[in-house]
Amino acid sequence: MADTIRVVCESMAIECKLSAFPWRRALKMTEDGDVDGLFAVVKLPEREKYMYVTEPIIESAYGVFVPTSSSLKYSAPVDLDGYTVGAYGPSAASRALEEIAIY
Repeated sequence: MADTIRVVCESMAIECKLSAFPWRRALKMTEDGDVDGLFAVVKLPEREKYMYVTEPIIESAYGVFVPTSSSLKYSAPVDLDGYTVGAYGPSAASRALEEIAIY
């Protein structure tokens, strides 16, 4: 994503400074107005209270990562039946996981 942002800035002939921060700090800096932008953000109502989320410049999706020794061949949520799946949260990823969770 950073490479894409750099190309976009270059094509617009503008100077862009990219910095990496832990996720929660980056969100707080955005909420406080300490940064001009943030990328890799999912459009959520609570975020729209303090930021404008553009249309995506990169389309992406969530992936399921398992040890190479795993027999899991994921193609649908039902394939996760019997597995314990973790996601950093609260986050858009954890919300997406909750939507497909079988309790």
